[in-house]
Amino acid sequence: MGMMSTLYDCVNKMVLDIQIDEFKASERELAKAHLEVAKENFRQKMVTIFDRGYYSIRLVDQLQESGQKYLFRLSKTTLKTFSDQLEIGEDQVFNLNFDRLSTNDYRADSTFRMKLMSTTYPIRLAKIAIGTNPDGTMIEEILATNLSSEEFDNEGLKELYRLR
Repeated sequence: MGMMSTLYDCVNKMVLDIQIDEFKASERELAKAHLEVAKENFRQKMVTIFDRGYYSIRLVDQLQESGQKYLFRLSKTTLKTFSDQLEIGEDQVFNLNFDRLSTNDYRADSTFRMKLMSTTYPIRLAKIAIGTNPDGTMIEEILATNLSSEEFDNEGLKELYRLR
């Protein structure tokens, strides 16, 4: 068995890259490979859109290092400390900083761990409504991006994510 991942252009409706690996492969690792292909082969500006489960600070670091734009849909627990500060319809840029305790998962990669502890990652979080529950409460999603509010307001982010 194997795993296949596709980098797809949602606007032009075409496949840009395909990665195939063992079944045990990580979706995040395949995404990292897609980003390398995009960086090497495509000169036009693009926004890479990721579903829940893809967010990682390693992936954010790779995207920011290469100057690529991104939009992640976050799980309810990812960056919860920050997203809890937002009401539906609000967005804010938060500066993520890491200390020794918060980088324990990266002990095996001391170079990346040191980079984490010496880098500030500005990440814009937006809490958007995507529908209504039967009881009338709003269904919300949290989006994380490096797109500015001038590039895409909250409605623009919502539409951009819908393209996925």
